Amino acid sequence: MSTPLPATKEPKGRTTDEVQRVPSKTERSRKIVLMNVYQSSTHGEGLAKNTIDGLLAHQDPQSQCAVTEEQYEPWWTVDLKSKYKIYSVALTNRGDCCSSGLDGAEIRVGHDASDWKNYTICGTVSSVGLGETFSFKCNWMEGRFITIVIPDKNASLTLCEVQVFGQKAETSIKCTATPTHGSDARDQ
Repeated sequence: MSTPLPATKEPKGRTTDEVQRVPSKTERSRKIVLMNVYQSSTHGEGLAKNTIDGLLAHQDPQSQCAVTEEQYEPWWTVDLKSKYKIYSVALTNRGDCCSSGLDGAEIRVGHDASDWKNYTICGTVSSVGLGETFSFKCNWMEGRFITIVIPDKNASLTLCEVQVFGQKAETSIKCTATPTHGSDARDQ
């Protein structure tokens, strides 16, 4: 498990680039552009894509946040489309009411889209105040998918912004060239 980074209250309408701490060059991470997001269900206009609009707006969850129906183990996930080393994940809570709605939510990092229960847990939300953004340090966990889930209970999941910091995992290249020896190689 990781230790959460300090929470910060963010003014309505500011962009995440204006207010979020971007990890230093020595941490070798950057904000990852999120594009492919999904959730277990959608309540009203609370679409999954509302979490990646770059705005920390949180006063009107129905139009500014991702909101699921009340259900067993509601989840939100992003497919990064390739393997990344995840430095941290930041979540912005709704600002109008219900600050305890994210309590107990888990941030999980994994490789298989259909198996979030076996992902590694980066962090668990203990408390995020109204409109606050809270960051969880994931210590360079590797994965292609990041899922935020409220496990083991009926609930509605509301996320107003999700930011992921990290870097693309390096892929190793195997050299499979076969050395040639003898007169055949010289004669060709």
